[in-house]
Amino acid sequence: MPENEIALAVNPKNRRSQDQLHVHLVRVRRESLPSDPRRMARVDALGAVWKIAAGKAAELAWQDYGVLVIKGPETGYLVVIDDGSPESKFTLAECR
Repeated sequence: MPENEIALAVNPKNRRSQDQLHVHLVRVRRESLPSDPRRMARVDALGAVWKIAAGKAAELAWQDYGVLVIKGPETGYLVVIDDGSPESKFTLAECR
């Protein structure tokens, strides 16, 4: 699978079937990504993902949210937050 099609997805706490954090490696559907810039940010390093996601969620007053991370168009990574399951909304696979 090409590097720019790989997504890391983490579901919100209330949508986790196993009641624990686990990362899904799935194929992204880029055409389905949200257009609202309040739900997205670019980061240079993966170590910044959680802090940026938490800040975006706080701006939207979301207590629970999922996170999707994909390779940026040129450099870095794109972080997307969603109040539902980013895996089911933005990717071609879903863990069962």
